[in-house]
Amino acid sequence: MPTKYEPSDEDLVLGIKAGEEWAFRTTFDRYYHRLLRFAVSYLKDDGLAEDIAQDAFVLLWEHRLNLQEDTSHLFAFLAQVVKLKMLNSLEKKRRRYHIEQHLFSRSLRQVELDMYTLQTLSISNIYLSEIELVVADTLAQLPEQTRAIFNLSREQGFSNKEIAARIGKTEKTVEYHIGKVLKILRPKLSDYLKIALHFVGF
Repeated sequence: MPTKYEPSDEDLVLGIKAGEEWAFRTTFDRYYHRLLRFAVSYLKDDGLAEDIAQDAFVLLWEHRLNLQEDTSHLFAFLAQVVKLKMLNSLEKKRRRYHIEQHLFSRSLRQVELDMYTLQTLSISNIYLSEIELVVADTLAQLPEQTRAIFNLSREQGFSNKEIAARIGKTEKTVEYHIGKVLKILRPKLSDYLKIALHFVGF
């Protein structure tokens, strides 16, 4: 019984260069699983390893005309292609891990900062901040002149007489505008003030 012919790598290279599908198929059947095991051993990812091993054969076929006819070790050639592709994949993974680690480190620092801020935050400060927001929202809804007079009085500490001189109005007008704001604010702030004063010890 005649021995089944097994083409050498040189025969396969000549066949692949000539575009012979049998040569390419024989090469694939002969070396694919060896290359796959090689890739899996480093990547620890079956899907990625399969893609890289298959890509090596795609590259072999696409660049078949550039093969040297004296290439006698197709496995070594294919393994080198797989190696380079794995290195490229691992480098991308390394960069991704580095970025993720950097982002995680930043996120961790932010969490720690938030925890420290909360630990040192006085509850009274929360209510005082709420009071400031209520005042700001209320003033934003009032006429510009009323808002300006109230800010001169409460924010900048001017007396009614000084405000009147600055805006060219009477003190009665200044008192009217300030009283108007306080009349609106008092019911809105009564609960906040009680709680805030409780926490600051009044």
